[in-house]
Amino acid sequence: MLDLINQKIISELKKNGRISWGELAEIVGVSRQALKKRIERLEYKRHIIGYTIVTSHEPDPEISGVQAFLKIRFSKENDCFKLSRIISSYDNVVASWSVTGDWDNIILVRANSMEEISQIRESIVQTGGIDEIETDAVLKELCLTQAKET
Repeated sequence: MLDLINQKIISELKKNGRISWGELAEIVGVSRQALKKRIERLEYKRHIIGYTIVTSHEPDPEISGVQAFLKIRFSKENDCFKLSRIISSYDNVVASWSVTGDWDNIILVRANSMEEISQIRESIVQTGGIDEIETDAVLKELCLTQAKET
């Protein structure tokens, strides 16, 4: 179990992975040297397994919004690579996957409202070559994990 200082270190690094060690040490109330040792220990014990950035395509936890999965079945004249080239310019597309099963492609979109999700959906339909599209709104995010490196 992590002590309160280590919990605070991790909390602050989640907010800003690029924070200076001097600033972080001041926030958590330890010296820079003590902070360095704590971070090294947290990394060694794999409490911290990496540092990352947030891009405009990832949801900002400070911004409220809605998310939906768009499940797409293509007609014969379309494929996921053609669609991925088109939707890569959409700011609201968080991720897109080519999948097996009943659907050919699943797209995760994020917007400020369901009306905006509907507009994104319609613009994707307008690209052509789509037999069917189903929209599943995300009700609540239950768990978000990052796969560990193997």
